[in-house]
Amino acid sequence: MAIYLKMQLFWIIFAFLFANILISGLFYFEVLKKIKEVSDGVDMKYGISCTFQKLTYSFSDSIPVLLISFVFGFELLAVYQVAYFSIALISGLIAALSTMYMPLLFKYKKLNYVKIIWQNLLLGLVFFVGFIVFIRIFFFTLYGNNYHESYILVKEFSFVIILMPLKSFLFNFFTAKNRNNFLIISNLMANLAALFIFYITRKSGFFVSIPLYFYLFSALVVVPLLVNYFLIASRKTDSILSEIN
Repeated sequence: MAIYLKMQLFWIIFAFLFANILISGLFYFEVLKKIKEVSDGVDMKYGISCTFQKLTYSFSDSIPVLLISFVFGFELLAVYQVAYFSIALISGLIAALSTMYMPLLFKYKKLNYVKIIWQNLLLGLVFFVGFIVFIRIFFFTLYGNNYHESYILVKEFSFVIILMPLKSFLFNFFTAKNRNNFLIISNLMANLAALFIFYITRKSGFFVSIPLYFYLFSALVVVPLLVNYFLIASRKTDSILSEIN
């Protein structure tokens, strides 16, 4: 809204920080209501593994920027950054929302695994539809008609939003199960495989190789987690999402 009203940079930054503080505060108090048991112990090994896990995620976000700048140049990097900003924004929102049920993942040992998957996919579909409507109405209002290439790219990227709630849930699930090393290895292997595909398709052009890399990486992250998830699945107890509502 601050950008749409063409406010000064100071007020845009202020609005961004205030919104984050407000949302984080609401999430914090919501999480406090969900937690029934508090542990006094501190598991340093677990904390370190979580830190490395977050580092691999940051590394994954940086790879496309480096690839595009070296292979396609800074002009197309700017096209990518404008398109990816919208995707990253919705991804951050979904990730923040998913933290609300993290305490429940630590608490409950058995879940309605299949129901949770369908609930997350349905949620992803809702986010996808809302995102497409928003982009069609507001993209050129925010960026102008000169960003048509970014508009094409953001529409190509947008289908990955359907998997975002599921991916966030799986990350949280395996984090709660102390499977951080599995998450780190899965993420690194997905990066290597996607990089290989990018290398052999780079001559197909920016609007082919980058979306292909983007979707392949997302699939290679989610599929191994989903397979492992069902290997440890239980058919008892209600969905944790019903606990949140």
